[in-house]
Amino acid sequence: MTFPGESNTIPFPSGRADGDTLGGRIWRARDALGLELPDLASRIGLPEETVGGWERDHAEPDTKALFMLAGVLSVSPSWLIAGIGVPPPEPSGSEYLPPLQ
Repeated sequence: MTFPGESNTIPFPSGRADGDTLGGRIWRARDALGLELPDLASRIGLPEETVGGWERDHAEPDTKALFMLAGVLSVSPSWLIAGIGVPPPEPSGSEYLPPLQ
């Protein structure tokens, strides 16, 4: 139940999602840290093909892998899943392109 002037929505720090996919956010976070795909895969103890499949949106990590991935990439699970929260810093240099809208 809400009272006049109140809202029943849950506030999130970023206000809205970023419009990217889970795979795109995994790639952005990995790129921000300067990690190569084999490095990320070895850090979470999974085959490179598995992690690469996530980045290409061919599959999704299970809950345990998602939390391990978020920890290694220094982002929150909610940012990886939905783009809600603090994104990783953008890599420096002209090679960075923002996600398509």
